[in-house]
Amino acid sequence: MKERPPLKERNKEASRPHNLKSYPQKSIEDGQDSQSKTKLYTIFAGVGLVLASLAVSFSSQIFNKLNTDSISDSEIKAINSSFNAAVANGATIFLPVDFSDSKERQKAKSASGLPETEAEHLLKEAEGGFISLAWVTVWDNLAEDGDVIEVSAGGMTHVVPIMHEPTTIVVPYSMGNAQLMIKGLKDGGGGITVSAKTSSGDLALPPMRVGEVKNLRFN
Repeated sequence: MKERPPLKERNKEASRPHNLKSYPQKSIEDGQDSQSKTKLYTIFAGVGLVLASLAVSFSSQIFNKLNTDSISDSEIKAINSSFNAAVANGATIFLPVDFSDSKERQKAKSASGLPETEAEHLLKEAEGGFISLAWVTVWDNLAEDGDVIEVSAGGMTHVVPIMHEPTTIVVPYSMGNAQLMIKGLKDGGGGITVSAKTSSGDLALPPMRVGEVKNLRFN
């Protein structure tokens, strides 16, 4: 049996230092410094977001201002004069559908905006001479800024967003009472500016306000 060392030797062994791994500990000052940096980063990020938002808003306002209609009183007067003169000389917005052309007939059927059965009934009435069908082509003649109009004739109504690209619809009308109603629904800015294709060429209509109605009569 192995003898235990004397008590004096055991006490020496117990009193020897152990190799314990030590870890650096952050001071209170280090923690406070870290919190301060985090707050600064948060403040800078918030300021950056605000500045970015202001820049986007300012750019949007400039774009909207540039992308709206700008027309002087003298130009409006000239447009009114030209339009009235053209109508007095026999110009009409109603351009008759040619039913002898099968492709044009199909195009008119689609442009009516009616369900299949109703559109076919409308075309047969026109072919039978009970009504007349005509093309109406309109577009925005200034800035493409979201102007919208309502076009009505012969009991049919179309809502038309006008753009630089012409939009063509088909409407019924009576040869003895060729009337077209155009109503301003939305103004993108500076007035609702519309041009139309007529029997005597392209013609600018007098600028309109939202809610304004123009009843146009043609010979």
